[in-house]
Amino acid sequence: MPKKAPELSAAAVRRLSWGEGGKPRYHAVGGVSGLLLQCRPPVSETASGSKSWILRTVVGAKRRDIGLGGYPDVGLSDAREAAREIKAKIKAGIDPVAERKQAKQALIRDQGKALTFEQAARTYIEEIKSPVLKSQKHLAQWAKTLEDYAFPVIGKLGVGDIDTAHVVSLLQPIWQSKTETATRVRGRIANVLDWAISAGYRDTANPAALALVKPLLADASKLKKAKKRHFPALPVDDAFRFMCDLRERDTITAIALRFGVLTASRPGEIRKAEWSEIDLKHRRWTIPASRMKAGRAHVVPLCEEAVAILGNMPRMAGSNLVFNAAKGGAISDNGMRNVLIRMHDQDVARGGPGYTDPQQDNAIVTAHGFRSTFAEWARKQRDFADEVSELALAHVNSDATRTAYKRDELIEQRGALMARWGAFLKNPPVDADNVVGLERARA
Repeated sequence: MPKKAPELSAAAVRRLSWGEGGKPRYHAVGGVSGLLLQCRPPVSETASGSKSWILRTVVGAKRRDIGLGGYPDVGLSDAREAAREIKAKIKAGIDPVAERKQAKQALIRDQGKALTFEQAARTYIEEIKSPVLKSQKHLAQWAKTLEDYAFPVIGKLGVGDIDTAHVVSLLQPIWQSKTETATRVRGRIANVLDWAISAGYRDTANPAALALVKPLLADASKLKKAKKRHFPALPVDDAFRFMCDLRERDTITAIALRFGVLTASRPGEIRKAEWSEIDLKHRRWTIPASRMKAGRAHVVPLCEEAVAILGNMPRMAGSNLVFNAAKGGAISDNGMRNVLIRMHDQDVARGGPGYTDPQQDNAIVTAHGFRSTFAEWARKQRDFADEVSELALAHVNSDATRTAYKRDELIEQRGALMARWGAFLKNPPVDADNVVGLERARA
C-alpha cells in the first residue's frame, strides 16, 4: 500500500515553501490522497512566489493533475472538499476534466450568442483597425463593406452561431459581379471572427476561413482572369484638381507622370522615351514600333505644356533617355505608381477625397488609368470623331480607325484634340461654380 501522507494543519500549510536552490516543490498535505500544494519560487527579484492546489489522481486509465485553484484564495479545507468531490465523480464514472471543458465551451457559446457579429465588428474596427489604419477613408471603406454586405445577413447573429453556410450565402450574390469586393468582405469577416475566437466568444473554427469557403465558390483567380480588368482611373471631373497637385511636384517621376497624362501614353512608353524620338520643332513624339503594343510606330502630337516639360528637362551625359533615374537608366516601373500613392495619401491627410476610381472599389488611380480618363473626356468632345481619340490612344480596333491609319493618321485633328486636352487640364472647368484653387483648398 502507498504511504499515507500526514494530515497537515492550516498553520503548517502556510509554512510550506519551494525547494532549495529555487526549485518548485510539491507538498502532500493529507486528508485526501493525491492532494498537493505546488510551491513555485519567484520569477524575478521583484516578484513573489506562488502556491496552488493540485489533485494528482487517476481518471480512467490516465494520471491527471487537476488544478483546484491558488492558495491562499482557496484555503486548505476548501481544497480538501473540492478534492473529495472530484474523487466522488471519478468513482461515479465522470471525467471532471472533460466536464470542466464542456462547461467552459457552454459559457463561450452563451457569450457568443450574446455578442452579435455587428457588435464584434464595430469593436474590432474601433480597437484593432483604427489604430493601425492611417487613412480615415480606408477605415471607413473597411467598415462600409461589412455594413453593405455582411450586416444584412449575419449582423444580428451571435458570433458563436455563424457557420460557413451563412458566409457563403452573403458572398454568392457578389462573387462573380464584384469578385474583388467579395474577397475583401470574406477576409474582413474572417478577421472579425478571428478576434472573437481570441477574445473567447467563439470556440470553433473560423467559418469564414478561406480553406472552408473556397471549395463552395468559383475560383476567384479564374474569375478575375475571365473578366476584362481595367486600370483604376480618375474621373474626368477630378482631373484638373489632380494636375494642380501634380504640377507642384518636381521629382523626375512626377514630371514623367505629368507628361504621360498630357500625352495619354502608356507608362512603359514614357519611361523609355528617347530624345531621338522627339521633334520639338513640329511638336511631335514618334514612338517606334518596337515599343508599341500594336507593333507599329505611333506619332503623338504634343500640347503646349508637354512641349514646355521637354524644354525644361536636363539631358544626362551618355544617355538618350528623356526621363533618367537618379542613378542613371530608366525610371522604375513603380516610380509613377509611388507618386500616385503619395499624392493620394497626402490629399486624404489634408482632408481631401484622395485620388481613387469609384468604379473600382475606390482603388487608388494608376498611371495607365489616365488613358481611360482621357478617353472619357474625349467622348464628350462632339466635334471630334471617335477614331480621332482612338488613334490618339493607339487603338486599332475598328475598320474606321484602320482606314485612318492608312491615310494620314488624322494628325491635324489629333493635334487639335491633344491641345484641347492640355488646356482642359490647365484651366478650371468653366461651368464649375464651386471650383476652389488648390492653395485655398489647402489653407
